[in-house]
Amino acid sequence: MTLNYIEWNDLLVEYFFNEEMASREVILFGDVDLINMLGKPFGSDFYDFITKLKNGPDYIHQNYTDIYRMAYETYRNKD
Repeated sequence: MTLNYIEWNDLLVEYFFNEEMASREVILFGDVDLINMLGKPFGSDFYDFITKLKNGPDYIHQNYTDIYRMAYETYRNKD
């Protein structure tokens, strides 16, 4: 079972924003190795991550060619 868009998002949030980083500047840098490391326990890899990123969350049913519009719709529908 591979991760979906939201699961990838939650995994990255957990990795970058945690108690150890409290009150510290967080620099987001994710390369292929990091994405592969995070996804490996779930049977996901960098290519799965990119596919899910392009497709967006499951509740976005419209095919957006504009990633900014998809991000906005994701934000609007997050709850």
